Amino acid sequence: MKLTNLNKNILEESIINLTMDLVKFPTQGGLDSCENISKLIIKWCESKNIPINKLTYQGKFSGLLIEIEGTKSGPTICLNACLDTSPVDDFESWMFDPFTPTIVKNWLYGRGTADSKTAISIFLHIAQIYSITTFAGTLHILFDAEEHTGNFYGIKSYAKRYPNIDGMYLGYPGRDKICVGSRGFLRFKIIFKGRSGHSGESIPLGKNPIDLLGLFIKKVNSIDVAKYYDPEMHKYPKFTITSVHSGNSFTSTPDKCETLIDIRLTKSFQANQAREIIQQILKSIETKFSCNDSTLLKELESWPAYKIPDHHFLVYSLQNASFQIDGRHLNLTVSGPSNIGNFMSTFDIPVVSGFGVEYKNLHSINERINLKTIWGCYSIYLLALDNMFKRNKIRRQRKLLHA
Repeated sequence: MKLTNLNKNILEESIINLTMDLVKFPTQGGLDSCENISKLIIKWCESKNIPINKLTYQGKFSGLLIEIEGTKSGPTICLNACLDTSPVDDFESWMFDPFTPTIVKNWLYGRGTADSKTAISIFLHIAQIYSITTFAGTLHILFDAEEHTGNFYGIKSYAKRYPNIDGMYLGYPGRDKICVGSRGFLRFKIIFKGRSGHSGESIPLGKNPIDLLGLFIKKVNSIDVAKYYDPEMHKYPKFTITSVHSGNSFTSTPDKCETLIDIRLTKSFQANQAREIIQQILKSIETKFSCNDSTLLKELESWPAYKIPDHHFLVYSLQNASFQIDGRHLNLTVSGPSNIGNFMSTFDIPVVSGFGVEYKNLHSINERINLKTIWGCYSIYLLALDNMFKRNKIRRQRKLLHA
């Protein structure tokens, strides 16, 4: 498939203009609805005769999905970019209104330019090409909602519908490297129980749950994660206390204290090991304070760590396309934070993320992208997809990613 017969300048301008239109719609995770931006995308697709449908999760809007069937059987590949963005906390610190896209010296400013509205625009224009192209396989383009809230309703609804696709690219920004894996996570809420009473009482009424929490934090911070280093992922696990809540006045001790802990997992340090460490710490605290059943451990959500092989065809196709288009070699990395690749790995679906436009200040003030890198990104994805849809071997490369 040739990249395009359209005039490069016209197509590049179209990608930029659509990106700017998308930025004008605030879609801050947990604050804004994605319904309005979805109407814009649906209208754009209808004008190009591109089939697009809404996804729902538990009865609520969760994303948009384009499905383009080739003329012959072949692999099913999904391009993914999220509809929602990180919130804007400090409007006054921005050089420009974060929802008024502004171009200065080839840099486009605005919330979501980097993550991930430029990718949405690029992928829509790829859909425009594939909707009039003959190829062997199926192309899915997913724009999921509830990514930045941590609910991940969009990807969950998609995976439920298509648990057997052959691969996925996440359109996160960045030109120099791609992510072939990520640490996973295990999250707990822990409730330490005690007995409330007046803080001025001469005789203690019982154990202060804050004391239990204090010892718990000390023990967590003393965990020697170095001995759990994962040589394949080049990462350590990590234990982080992320929230503490207890009490509401000076004059009374609380009857409970709640904390949240986030544990980052690797392929060699999995959820069962982390779970055992936390349980042992809590048991030692109860023994020290002679207060059995004074803690309540609630396991929340967990995604496994994953890493696809460096030689996987998803990886090779993108690396090869990058080298052919602009002579750049894409280095491979494993990210510390998780992404939806961790979730997709539970379905044994390989995911590559982190190739996109050049950016600055992701999730921060003056978020922006380099407009000069849009055409290269668009062209590289087109060529990578072309390589994959010419080969059916990718179906035989799916392996268990996190065992």
